[in-house]
Amino acid sequence: MNVLVELKEKLKHIYGEYGLYLTPILKFLLALFLLLQINHIVGYLSILNNIFIVLILALICAILPLNGTALICSIAIVGQLFGLGIEIGAVAAAIFLLLYLLYFRFTPKDTLALVLTPVACACGMPAAVAIGYGLVGGAFSALSVSCGVFVFYFLQVAATVVAPLKAEGSADMAASLQALMSGLSSNKEMILIILASAAVVIIVALIRNMDADNIWNIAIVVGMICYMVIVIGGSIVLGSSTSIILVIVGTFASGLAAFILEFFLFQVDYKKSEYLQFQDDEYVYFVKAVPKVAVKKRTHHETVSRSAQQRNPQQQSEREQIKQQQSEQKQGVQKQSEQKQREEQQVIQEQPVEQKVEPWPQIKPQESATQDEGQTDLDLEQALAESLKELHIDEEKGNNQ
Repeated sequence: MNVLVELKEKLKHIYGEYGLYLTPILKFLLALFLLLQINHIVGYLSILNNIFIVLILALICAILPLNGTALICSIAIVGQLFGLGIEIGAVAAAIFLLLYLLYFRFTPKDTLALVLTPVACACGMPAAVAIGYGLVGGAFSALSVSCGVFVFYFLQVAATVVAPLKAEGSADMAASLQALMSGLSSNKEMILIILASAAVVIIVALIRNMDADNIWNIAIVVGMICYMVIVIGGSIVLGSSTSIILVIVGTFASGLAAFILEFFLFQVDYKKSEYLQFQDDEYVYFVKAVPKVAVKKRTHHETVSRSAQQRNPQQQSEREQIKQQQSEQKQGVQKQSEQKQREEQQVIQEQPVEQKVEPWPQIKPQESATQDEGQTDLDLEQALAESLKELHIDEEKGNNQ
């Protein structure tokens, strides 16, 4: 777990240091993917299918805010549908105008949900954005998610229902409009996905605001279950042709994406929760403080040993076996020495106590004493001779003066 937390901190540090460059790159890639998907589904205007035009539009989206990306993609959709038919393009322009009026009125800050929802639908994971914005957004984010789902299925209906009629040349404007409207109203899968996505956003947002341990995990699991129940149950009741296996796989993939999002945004340690209480003149406050999961700092020895183990795991295992054998040998030697000491103590206790007899002091022989006295007499004679010489020298100096 500590390895994952370290990885998260490293990624956050990299983004914090190079975010000025990474943000435009990510926005460019997102806009490029959206424009290519639009051209793939409804590529009816040749000028917008040109790859150089697509790259230029993606570069413009990279320097604009996300609202600019949504606006450019909407213009590209309307232009492609005008290539399919004037009446289809006009209807698309009116629908997008209505959607943007609702969007800017209620959820102007959920542009990312509006942009990512068609991408998630194209990947078969429409519940990913719904669960994610239920965690980080609010109940009103359901409107942005629903608009994104509608845009995706609107393009699908235009490509699968209206385009064949236009290709045959047997449909006039009225027939094309009627086919478009009937295709939207009879698309049971679109209705189920919109209802399920909106319900998941609201349910997850409500659960996430509750006071309980592991509440984000609970909200993700409940959101997954609600999405599968609504879509699978609705498809059975309404007789839709929705694939149940794809719904289950897509829901579990969405749940995995939501758990990854939770790991990066809300990784806390509920075991260390604290309950605080304080008050002012008007209120008494009860606060639950939950610390975030922190990186456990390793010592230098642990870091070096871990890097060595990663480089050569076989050699590290051999070293561990040698250390274990050495420790076992040391334990055996210690046991033997302890046993030997015990045996020696028992032998000492069994032996009788002996009385110590101090030896008589040694007396020096007479010869050594005589030699010492002779040496002392010689030293005295030498001292007297030296003193006489000094007196004689002093008298000579006095006579000379």
